[in-house]
Amino acid sequence: MEAIQGRSEATVAPAPIDTPATYRGALPCADCAAIDWQLDLVDDETFHLTRIYRGEPGEPLVDIGRWATAPEAVGQTLLLHGDDGPPWRFLIDGAALHLLAQDGSVVESKLNYTLQRAAVYKPLEPSLRLRGMYRYFADAGRFRECLTGRSMPVATVAGNRALESAYLAAASEPGREVAVELRGQLALRSPMEGPGPVWTLIPERFIAIFPGESCGTPLAAASLKNTYWRLTRIAAGAAERYDGQRVAHLVFREDGAVSGSDGCNSLNGQFRTAGEGGLDLTHMASTRMACAHGMEQALHFTQALQNVAAYRIEGSHLELLDAAHNTVLRFEAVAL
Repeated sequence: MEAIQGRSEATVAPAPIDTPATYRGALPCADCAAIDWQLDLVDDETFHLTRIYRGEPGEPLVDIGRWATAPEAVGQTLLLHGDDGPPWRFLIDGAALHLLAQDGSVVESKLNYTLQRAAVYKPLEPSLRLRGMYRYFADAGRFRECLTGRSMPVATVAGNRALESAYLAAASEPGREVAVELRGQLALRSPMEGPGPVWTLIPERFIAIFPGESCGTPLAAASLKNTYWRLTRIAAGAAERYDGQRVAHLVFREDGAVSGSDGCNSLNGQFRTAGEGGLDLTHMASTRMACAHGMEQALHFTQALQNVAAYRIEGSHLELLDAAHNTVLRFEAVAL
């Protein structure tokens, strides 16, 4: 424990964190002067983490998600579950948070790995790419962000028009949630009614809409094998579903067999995993029936399968990647 700079030896018992809270610190950087961290813990058990590389061009790195505390071998820890790989872990030490290694162990270094609580909660209002469920009802938009689960009003600024138009064209019924991706800012704004301010989505740039997707369960990763994976995207486009035809999907079996449908014809083949996320699909074959709809999409699906070299699972979603780690297919786990 002595290796953690500034740690109080008197802090041993688990201590909860009073929120909301802002923590800041300058942490080491391998190829820059330092990384300025700001961690904002919101009292709805969500967080915003912003990292700025001193002297480096480019925008700040922003991660959002959910936080929790848990007892671990080194003491009471804070876990940040976001979209940036494994959860961040911090040892709670009074008004300080000490960054831990990915395995939860103490970082043995004389360098500073500590964030200090600020005297005043002053959260940043980050701008980032967001994925969530959007609905428009009674002349108002609402967005439920997937990583945090936070539901918030949508500001009627210029960037909202494309979002609203795409929703009205895609929604099967008024008020139904539809998955969208967009660039936007999370900002504290006064609401139309009630006390405030409240977290509000400021749409900046609409990216895409995906009627076949949901947020799934971001904190509970599904297994590659023995899961029914329903196709939701081909490259960056949404996969269509056609009435009276099979749903495009894949199932990876324990014995190394993979089966499914391209939405028109049955698929069968073999697969093998290797290393960290490697995936090799071989002997892929399909039936050759004509379908009333979706023949072009089925062709794009089977062609994309030929380029698969890796995979990753994020919660309830499976992404199949090419050799350059570009997403060629995206699926969602379905309970059977």
